[in-house]
Amino acid sequence: MPYSQYWLIQYQDKSCFIFLQFFSYGGTPVIDVTFNGNQTYEMILDTGASSTLITQEMATALNILPFGQGTFTLADGKSVELGVAIVGSVSAGGLTINQLKVAIAPEEKERGLLGQNFFGNYDMTIKENVVELRARSSS
Repeated sequence: MPYSQYWLIQYQDKSCFIFLQFFSYGGTPVIDVTFNGNQTYEMILDTGASSTLITQEMATALNILPFGQGTFTLADGKSVELGVAIVGSVSAGGLTINQLKVAIAPEEKERGLLGQNFFGNYDMTIKENVVELRARSSS
């Protein structure tokens, strides 16, 4: 059952606001993220993660195989080697990123992380139960 809803508002000056409704997981936003246009998963919106991380279960369901390995630094400062793959498309709210590079988590990870390689080009405000993404102006 999807928890998040979104609203996309575009103004005449081309500024764009995306509002993602979420539920909280330990104080962190969890939103619905759709992969390849047809498979939706709850993912933690992780403002501290530079990359998006999918679970083994997600990789299997999406039929994604790693093309290589990458070194990633975890929140606790530890470095780990993880498989790296490309997903055709990743969508949350009105925002879709094509050909997004993702890391594949170890088997014990239960929920994926949506990282800055997805939302990093937007200014973000996290409110009580809504995340606002605003397109950055070029000035």
